[in-house]
Amino acid sequence: KEGVIGVKYDEFHFAYLDAYASERFIYALYSGKKPVDRTPQALSDAQEGNVIRLYDWDGNLRANLITDVELLCLCVSADDSFIIALYEDEGVFRLCTFDIGEVIRQITAEPNNPQLPT
Repeated sequence: KEGVIGVKYDEFHFAYLDAYASERFIYALYSGKKPVDRTPQALSDAQEGNVIRLYDWDGNLRANLITDVELLCLCVSADDSFIIALYEDEGVFRLCTFDIGEVIRQITAEPNNPQLPT
């Protein structure tokens, strides 16, 4: 219909689900998933991600952090040593933490390395 803006459902993918910024880095939770159908469960499943892209303030991707659970949202400790995230486990929402201190030490030790291995 002319004048209507929308997204074709069959081509729709979720991208960034959540983001958090610290003084040193930007953490972006990424999905990249396409809902398998239009059911609420399929949409919910596609709105979870296990890839956290870590960017510096110049926009350089510094690391891709892969988690062992599908996350809904995240935040980061003030010293960038832990990620605190929310996930769903059989209908129960739970918090988890990821120790990223070593990754941050590697990134800050090699500031000219645009991206560390994942």
